[in-house]
Amino acid sequence: MNAIEGWESRPLADICSLLKDGSHGTHQDVVGGVPFLSAKDVRDCSLQIPEDCRRISMADYTSIHKSYEIERGDILLTIVGTIGRSYLASGTEPRFSIQRSVGVIRSAQVQAKYLYQYIRSEPFQASLRDATNASAQGGVYLGSLARCSVRFPTTIGQQTKIAEVLS
Repeated sequence: MNAIEGWESRPLADICSLLKDGSHGTHQDVVGGVPFLSAKDVRDCSLQIPEDCRRISMADYTSIHKSYEIERGDILLTIVGTIGRSYLASGTEPRFSIQRSVGVIRSAQVQAKYLYQYIRSEPFQASLRDATNASAQGGVYLGSLARCSVRFPTTIGQQTKIAEVLS
């Protein structure tokens, strides 16, 4: 792709401070615990936390999140099964955790709202399709996700304006 003056193209890993998937562990379901969400709960532009969702203990939640918490501006991305649905965390969600079918992306160098819109774009979605492994239930490995390219204007003002228009 030709370079556009004032724009960069970099691998997702280069612009993020957090790029990980949810828990791979097995966790006991508990009544009244912390919601433990999967790809089915992430919809484009929304996060669904149904009353009857899986729930885990606070001890399991603490163990899963000893090195990070999901924060405002984090992007949840489905990476197993239905690949490519995304949600931009507002920071007002109740406490929840995620299973391996959902990735968490925290931008360090690109405005979160711009990155969220870019992740929803056809060029990024095409790179996800290319990165999907061919198995019974398709998935994107974190290493492949990390190499997906992101194009962005270098100024925050342009990123903000583009994100507002696309919102």
